[in-house]
Amino acid sequence: MYKIKRRYLPVIISVTMGFFMGLIMSFVMTLIYVGLTRVFFMAWLKSAMLSIAVGIPVALLVGPLVIRVLQNITVDE
Repeated sequence: MYKIKRRYLPVIISVTMGFFMGLIMSFVMTLIYVGLTRVFFMAWLKSAMLSIAVGIPVALLVGPLVIRVLQNITVDE
């Protein structure tokens, strides 16, 4: 099995989180605003594409910043 180099882990985590958060959040928001109607699936797909397109770059930009901030405000026991 092919393994990915560990140095790419932050990027892979950000992309994966952006993808799944986009899917889940768009599903919930579409369900709330459209309901389980005939147009739900198409509305969700549109919403999911936009959410993923925005979520992945945001996760890539914000992730390292959050890690740095949290490393600065936490201590080892």
